[in-house]
Amino acid sequence: MTIRMDISFTMRGDSFSPELLEKKTGWTLSRKDFGSADLCPPISLSNSNDGEECLKWIVEAVHNYINTVKECGAEESYLDIAVYYKGQCNMAFEPDLLRRISELNVPFLISCYED
Repeated sequence: MTIRMDISFTMRGDSFSPELLEKKTGWTLSRKDFGSADLCPPISLSNSNDGEECLKWIVEAVHNYINTVKECGAEESYLDIAVYYKGQCNMAFEPDLLRRISELNVPFLISCYED
């Protein structure tokens, strides 16, 4: 049983400017330092504990601005999911969501932690 999922899109680069990306996209980034930042779902969505909706939100947000992310200096970026579970960890993704993730052309990391 899945307890919660933490989902983010991480961006890094020697000349990456999170502040410039925020100005160009209207995003509010977290864990930002010069050269790195994460895009996380809005708190209201994260608190709903609906991992699939959080993932869809990030994928669509990034899909609309993937070129802008690169223009702002991100040399490395990836989609990251941490799944916390009890007993057994099962996940399934709809084909349309997997297609949208694939179109981002970034690594997709999934880590599972027994709670």
